[in-house]
Amino acid sequence: MQYDKIKRRPIQFVSITGLNLDDFNVLLPYFKAEWDEYNDYFTLDGKPRRRRTFARKDTVLPKMADK
Repeated sequence: MQYDKIKRRPIQFVSITGLNLDDFNVLLPYFKAEWDEYNDYFTLDGKPRRRRTFARKDTVLPKMADK
């Protein structure tokens, strides 16, 4: 699922995120900051990371809005 596709469908966007598009765009920079901070030190399971993260070229979710 990609942000660029669902942002054109307001009803589907709200059902997936629980937010309208304007609210989502306001919160996105704050989410990115928190995501980057958490992801640098912990895995998605909440365990401490053994090594630093890096951006892959072939990532499935390339944009922060998709994450």
